[in-house]
Amino acid sequence: MLDSALPTILLDAVRDAVIYTDVDHRILYWNAAASDVYGYTAAEMLGRTLAALYPDASAVRQASEQGEIAPGVDTTGVRRARRKDGSEAWVEVETTAVSDESGRPIGFVGISRNI
Repeated sequence: MLDSALPTILLDAVRDAVIYTDVDHRILYWNAAASDVYGYTAAEMLGRTLAALYPDASAVRQASEQGEIAPGVDTTGVRRARRKDGSEAWVEVETTAVSDESGRPIGFVGISRNI
């Protein structure tokens, strides 16, 4: 049987930022690499929305509302990100929708890296 902490250990070993949000784009999971990319700790970001990271967050919300980010379909794009220190960086973000067992959308997982 796998240790219940294993998923967190594995995701923290990934060098790319992994961020999971609910359908309203509130951050529910933030791995260690996300802290490296954006400068915020998980404690600072959990419960906040993606608007804290992306000056163009309305584009992210619009894409999800128009169904461009759908379960099983990865959407990749380059976004301007705002770090905790106020500096800006360009990141490549791959996003996919996450659904529950019945197919109902429950959130989004994004994997991002500096470019």
